[in-house]
Amino acid sequence: MNQLSNKKSTLRYFGGKGWLAKHLISLFPEDHTYSTFVDLFGGGGHVITQKARTSQVEVFNDKDADLVNFLLVLAGPQRQELKRKLHSLPTSRYLFEKWQDEWFQGIRPDSELERAIRYYYIQRMKIVPSPNEKSGFRSSKTKNTATDFQHSIENLDDFAERFRNVMIEQRDFRDIIEIYDSPNTFFFCDAPYVNRERRYKGGFSKGDHIDLANLLSKIQGKAMVTYYGHPLILELYSSWRLETVDAAVGGVTKGELGESRNRKTEHIFMNYQYERQMTLWD
Repeated sequence: MNQLSNKKSTLRYFGGKGWLAKHLISLFPEDHTYSTFVDLFGGGGHVITQKARTSQVEVFNDKDADLVNFLLVLAGPQRQELKRKLHSLPTSRYLFEKWQDEWFQGIRPDSELERAIRYYYIQRMKIVPSPNEKSGFRSSKTKNTATDFQHSIENLDDFAERFRNVMIEQRDFRDIIEIYDSPNTFFFCDAPYVNRERRYKGGFSKGDHIDLANLLSKIQGKAMVTYYGHPLILELYSSWRLETVDAAVGGVTKGELGESRNRKTEHIFMNYQYERQMTLWD
């Protein structure tokens, strides 16, 4: 039985798996079958946060330098100052647009703390929380964005606590696979989706998709890969076990605006046998 933690990520991040994390974890190999867990494309950290800390080694990797800086500040001695300053900020369209404009002009505060503050504020206030694209201000007739922002800050302690014994990397996926692969390693791979790569920090090419599949086909350990059902992906992982799940997506945008959400079929590829656990999707 795969165990869940009682923690949740406070990050809003494009392509995050908060809505599907418990289901994905239910399909992980049994906890006792691996001792190293690697979140290869960590993003918003929803899966590693909701997974119980049962592995001897846990690794969170993402190429987004701003995300990694935020996590390092959150995990360090300036956490309470980070929270204090975030609490003091108003929920303001003017401030959001000013900071977002500067951010996408490449302007960053010299202070790691101030950089983390602006990163978190911008990501929480964006309609579409892509780290690689500007977006509109997250206002709603049905949800109080200001209250939501303040509550999210209160949850930062739990989020930081879950990362206390996690190794934080900022490397290319090829390097991480080479460094951490072993017969006792499990890789969770929520790679950028085909035709949506521009929304992810650092981008991702067709060649990267192919390289990832080729490398994973040769690893000693186990792996789970999540994608939508693009023909390229279905071809690359044609020999892997496959489970699909239909779910509402766009919760960070349409759901808050009171609009009906799109439904997508998530494809979950696995290179191992698994014992199915019941989840809310059943």
